[in-house]
Amino acid sequence: MNDDNFEKLRSISGRNKEVGEAAKKETAKKNLLNAIRKKFTTSLFGNISRFEQNFGRLWGFQKGRNEILSESEKRGREIWMKCRKSVLDFSNNLLRELEKELDNYCFEYLGYHFDFKVKE
Repeated sequence: MNDDNFEKLRSISGRNKEVGEAAKKETAKKNLLNAIRKKFTTSLFGNISRFEQNFGRLWGFQKGRNEILSESEKRGREIWMKCRKSVLDFSNNLLRELEKELDNYCFEYLGYHFDFKVKE
């Protein structure tokens, strides 16, 4: 193999390594964003659920679809649905802003590290 071929192969290998590193960083970023999105969504809906469980009686939350709501419950449900929509819209906007903010950063997954201590 002559020197020209060797240098070409070395150059190709270097470019492949750079592409591989960039792909790893992009994958790390996507994985982090997915984890954040999942935890954020779980937290949001968990909190809404707790609110509904504790205050839902004010708008007939425990009643079935065929049960008639009192006027007070109807008004409470109307207020709750507006509030719930507002909270969800606000939270979704925050999540989108966070996603845009993360575009300004580079990520590298360092993996998990375990140290095992051997007893003598």
